[in-house]
Amino acid sequence: MLQNILKVILYKLAKGALRKYHPDIIGITGSIGKSSAKEAIACVLGSRFLVRANYKNYNNEIGVPLTILGCTKSPGRSLIGWLSVFLKGLGLIWLKNDYPEILILEMGADKPGDIRYLVELAPCKIGVLTFISLAHTEFFKTLKRIAEEKRMILSHLKKDGFAIMNFDSPLVMENAGVTKAEKVTYGFREGADLRATDVNVIASEGGIVPAGLNFKVIHKGNIVPVFLPGFVSKSAIPAALVGLATGIVSGINLVEGAEALRKCE
Repeated sequence: MLQNILKVILYKLAKGALRKYHPDIIGITGSIGKSSAKEAIACVLGSRFLVRANYKNYNNEIGVPLTILGCTKSPGRSLIGWLSVFLKGLGLIWLKNDYPEILILEMGADKPGDIRYLVELAPCKIGVLTFISLAHTEFFKTLKRIAEEKRMILSHLKKDGFAIMNFDSPLVMENAGVTKAEKVTYGFREGADLRATDVNVIASEGGIVPAGLNFKVIHKGNIVPVFLPGFVSKSAIPAALVGLATGIVSGINLVEGAEALRKCE
């Protein structure tokens, strides 16, 4: 009962803050790759805009409103802590404050209805669907139900929005038709709007410790090299492509985006 009351208060405060400041919202969901995509997007867009992303894995009906309100820590069972959160939310609504131009919100789905709840709270200008696979089977039971939940991140987008989708995930692409937004795809396979090729691990000067991951991105005939310092696994590349794709639709060209990715940790 108390948790439901808490959710209602947080929802109303977060909604009020969004109505006042009108930030662009980027929503990210998928069975895997959400957090790394969030970090890459924040890295690229943060080179030009004032951005805020979820703290750690604050991606549920409590964590997302806390992110919107600018709270980096949940008060847990502290009544005083929650009163402080509520006062901060009221201050955002009643007073004039500096607020991010862009919110980057990882949106998790532990049970049916979670994504719908979050996109109703924070409708997205850009929706990112990273991957669809069996996860949280306790509540979803089947892959079809998981896909139905995840695709809400695409289906709620307006015509002037952008749907960024993993071209290498067949289940993601099967749901491309649910959105009216402009579609941008990424991946390793031929046909992706942003395609990664020529992947190499670069050795350090001593040749013992890898210096990072190097690859090329092809987009509309342009080829741009990308270097990710400290990364050695090919699994980091899809997140980097999401960051570049989000940058492109936000007015950041590939060269600028690739330079920003060099600062990602």
